[in-house]
Amino acid sequence: MSLAVLGQFSTPTAYLIDNEGILRYTGQIYNHPTHPLVEGVDFLKNAILALFQGQEIQPAQTQQVGTPLIWRK
Repeated sequence: MSLAVLGQFSTPTAYLIDNEGILRYTGQIYNHPTHPLVEGVDFLKNAILALFQGQEIQPAQTQQVGTPLIWRK
């Protein structure tokens, strides 16, 4: 499966696929700000925990940020 099929347009982008091969989460790994006193969210970690606990993953997708991928032929 190519990254284009998964809809990846920037790096880094995380994918969480369950044991049945279903894509459960895609997007940011975390959104930790650069300021140490401001708390961030660990999106991928929270998605993994929710999956293991049989809960719905919220959010199931976050906006991709980072370096754009350039597809060359």
